[in-house]
Amino acid sequence: MGGVPYKCRLGTVLDCKGNPEEASKLLTQSFNHFDKRLGPKNPLTGEAQFALALSGLRRMLQARQSEGGLDIYSKVLAPQQQQDLMQQMQKGLQAMQAGFGADHMLVKKALTDYDDTATALRSV
Repeated sequence: MGGVPYKCRLGTVLDCKGNPEEASKLLTQSFNHFDKRLGPKNPLTGEAQFALALSGLRRMLQARQSEGGLDIYSKVLAPQQQQDLMQQMQKGLQAMQAGFGADHMLVKKALTDYDDTATALRSV
């Protein structure tokens, strides 16, 4: 498993730094690795799942707030995609809470990110 947790964290950093394509690639690899080897309820799987969904929602928010906004096709798909990504964040957060505990720094940060993202989506 060695470098996979670092790939997940690197993916999160790349997403924050504005490199969503590379971030998505690393987060997807991490999630698939953890899900296959550790199962969906493992906190590392949950962390990768949460980060991947958060990255997708950030890209969606950026597209909505851009000058051109979403194209017609994306506007039709956006509500369902948004709901699916929020559910993925919830599943990841639940796995993290169960495995790491509610007081773990990653869980607290994830809760804050979840709330901030939900607020941002409502305001757009």
